[in-house]
Amino acid sequence: MLADEKEAKLKKNNDFQVNTGGFPEKQIVDLKHLPDTRFCITAPKDSTSITLWEMGTTDTDLIQKHNTVTSVVSNNLCTYIDVCNDQTNKYIVFGSTLDNVTILDANNMKPIGDTSKSKDGDNISSLYLKSSNDVYICTNVGDIYHIDTRTSFHPVICHQHQICNKNTHWTMDHLNNQSNCLLQVSSDFDACYYDIRSSKTYLKQLDLYDDHVSRTNNSSLHVKSSADGTKFSINGLDGMVYIYNTLSLTLEDKILEPVFIHKGHVMNSETQTGSLYITSHLWHPWQQDLIISAASDCSLHAWQYNL
Repeated sequence: MLADEKEAKLKKNNDFQVNTGGFPEKQIVDLKHLPDTRFCITAPKDSTSITLWEMGTTDTDLIQKHNTVTSVVSNNLCTYIDVCNDQTNKYIVFGSTLDNVTILDANNMKPIGDTSKSKDGDNISSLYLKSSNDVYICTNVGDIYHIDTRTSFHPVICHQHQICNKNTHWTMDHLNNQSNCLLQVSSDFDACYYDIRSSKTYLKQLDLYDDHVSRTNNSSLHVKSSADGTKFSINGLDGMVYIYNTLSLTLEDKILEPVFIHKGHVMNSETQTGSLYITSHLWHPWQQDLIISAASDCSLHAWQYNL
């Protein structure tokens, strides 16, 4: 899977081969690769810091700690990360609440600014760093905030959710790098599309109906978009990954059902099915419909689906 694009392919019943590895001191709650480099960024559990790691060199296959940055405001909540390429520079944003979001210049790991002066401390569920100037933030309750670094590092609310259930957890992803659309989903299987150029109202609201799921709150909820933006997937409510296809959507549609449900983690797990849940998943950046998913029983799967 890490081979050259022309040679890369998924082979049935093949175990993963270790390429490079390291030893973090704490459990990792978020991880992002810094594009076009051999560096990745991790967020440890119960900490507002992030760590930059180098993924092996010509002399060693050990992932080695390179740098650590801590936000100005500290707490014990999960820290989320996003990265972006902005022309020749790379940037990192991380934070756990609206008052401790920090933007870094990835070239020197120096802060460009932070939101420590904000009086709002709502918990964050996801971040989208569109450019060095634009950061979009989704809170646990579904509100979307925008930071325009050209004017201020104060988060400005651009959409306040009308579905006000305090037990519902919301998260967000952008459709693809060329799109201006944000996709929000909730632990109640609601979905909303927004145009970030005018995000005060949603473009479309959907019920992601599925009668297999017990609709309960889970902070491991994640939504991911395919590279081409035509499909998205959800995990975190149980031991399965749910895939949705948006190509057939019409303006009249109110319900979108999953086109595929990956049950491999449940079928192959030795733990009780009710206690197993998917911790994270992602779409391969260039291999069509290849998804990598991880579960709470420490299993890691690479799989493709057929419609």
